[in-house]
Amino acid sequence: MCAVPRNDNPNFKRIVESLEKSSVCQRLPLRSFLVLPFQRITRIKLLVQIIQESNDSIAEMKTIESLVSLSGKVEFVECKTLPLISQKRRLVREGPVTELMDFSLKQTERTIYLHLFNDHLLVSLQKE
Repeated sequence: MCAVPRNDNPNFKRIVESLEKSSVCQRLPLRSFLVLPFQRITRIKLLVQIIQESNDSIAEMKTIESLVSLSGKVEFVECKTLPLISQKRRLVREGPVTELMDFSLKQTERTIYLHLFNDHLLVSLQKE
């Protein structure tokens, strides 16, 4: 139970009582107005937690989706196969990089792709 501040001023008591009876205050006691902000704080905290959990779940699903997509595109040739889809594996960054080759060759550069995971680095070439 919430304690209302004690005030022996009769005018204060009279004003509070008239406000509590008024439709402007929806006939609620002063205590309800003192408690309401604290109730809102706990509700807001709960809403923020729910939103954070939703965002985390969405990010996890996007990560798994990108791993599934990449797994369908990658073909391992003459090397050990790396299972890309894993609960703990996350794709941190990926993108093309230009590899400079020996200038005596006809082709002096080519594009390779780097896929940085939280536990591996995958270097790949695009199929011709």
